[in-house]
Amino acid sequence: MKTLYQVLGVRRQASLDEIEQPYRQHLNRHIASSNGRKLSKKDQQRLHSLRGAFLILSSPSRRQTYDRELADYEQRRNRLLDAGGALLAVASLLVGVLLLASGDWVGEKPASAQAAKGMLASGKEESAGGQARR
Repeated sequence: MKTLYQVLGVRRQASLDEIEQPYRQHLNRHIASSNGRKLSKKDQQRLHSLRGAFLILSSPSRRQTYDRELADYEQRRNRLLDAGGALLAVASLLVGVLLLASGDWVGEKPASAQAAKGMLASGKEESAGGQARR
């Protein structure tokens, strides 16, 4: 998701003048490149995005509200990423335990899927020679 700051290409701490300048440049570029022709759908959408971003970021009260909502969104996203990272760590730990139990972690592979099921069920591993290991 692009922020309004990214749409205009400015930093979050940008002043009103620093916000207005890229907006005017983008606007002039799109108008000049059209050469009197009707703008394409893509250009119309781009100009609509630029105008919306400028309208919000150029008003101090709207910008303050937007910044607060953006900070809340980023905080929620980071919490979800932290929870996802925790789940990934638990899953990795479980995979590691299963690999340790099966002996695959040392590169030994069972002869068949049936042998692998048997190893997990009995807690023992058969080596290539058919002997049981502890």
